[in-house]
Amino acid sequence: TLSPVGQFVTRHSRETLKLYRAQGLLRERLADRDVRPVIVNFSTDEQSLYNQLDEWIDRLMEAHGKRRGAGLVLTIYRRRLTSSWAAIRKTLMRRLTREELELSEDLLEEAENELDTGLGSTIDDSQVVPLTEQELSELRAYVEAMHNVPDTKFERLQEHLDAARSAGHSTIVFTQFTDTLDDLRDRLLHSYRSQLATFTGDGGLVFREHEGWVQITKRDLVEAIRSGQVTLLLATDAASEGLNLQSCSYLINYDMPWNPMRVEQRIGRIDRLGQARDIIHIRNFFIKGTVEELVYSALSQRITTFTNLLGNLQPILGETERAFQR
Repeated sequence: TLSPVGQFVTRHSRETLKLYRAQGLLRERLADRDVRPVIVNFSTDEQSLYNQLDEWIDRLMEAHGKRRGAGLVLTIYRRRLTSSWAAIRKTLMRRLTREELELSEDLLEEAENELDTGLGSTIDDSQVVPLTEQELSELRAYVEAMHNVPDTKFERLQEHLDAARSAGHSTIVFTQFTDTLDDLRDRLLHSYRSQLATFTGDGGLVFREHEGWVQITKRDLVEAIRSGQVTLLLATDAASEGLNLQSCSYLINYDMPWNPMRVEQRIGRIDRLGQARDIIHIRNFFIKGTVEELVYSALSQRITTFTNLLGNLQPILGETERAFQR
């Protein structure tokens, strides 16, 4: 209000829009947010394997952390480790076959302020973080062990999807990694069939009986969700821009970006003027006893910074935010 910028900017906060609606100046529905954390407790076998992999990554960081790009590579390993067993398993299997590690645009943008990468869209992690024969042997053992551990996080996802479905919600599930998305897609296909669609940087896909997975335009995907033909959308952050999904009322962050505004961009896909329901439900998954707890703490601190600068924000982390503030 006091700065010169105030002469040129009018900020329409959610509270302002609600006043407009109360005065009859705005007809479109405005939803409230029900934001809750979903705390996933690893099984004993999962926690043991996670601890071993986390310690292995720590050792690699200590040995190679000063190499250019090593910090980014090992950070991606760590983030994939908490995203899904499928994501970290596929990453380590590619490492064993010496395939280059793909660096998504979103992750590069997030790393830009903290890591001077100077890297393109791929990196040869075998050169950046070389492994001894002993370390390669450990890696093979970890990959093999991942085939035998349960997947508690996926089980919790199924519980929430079933609850959302029984309440008549259309749901969008966000993940940062296409490997995680592909795994979820394959495991949920038998339950959803033609009601299942995906959206990544490569565009949209929808499952059709007798045809399999076929491409779908962004406009047709939005219409399929609006009409109820598609009730579950699996998406990467490519969907956090340009998709208006007011007909979805349940959103699950299967893994969390490290930038709170990216979380807000995801929620903004469904929290829009004209939302079909009075309350939208956001569920933020995180695994207790992992780096994700530290991520939530950092997100809470950043959200506090934004709040101090801009005033009250809509809930992003829900009860977790308040818990970390305490």
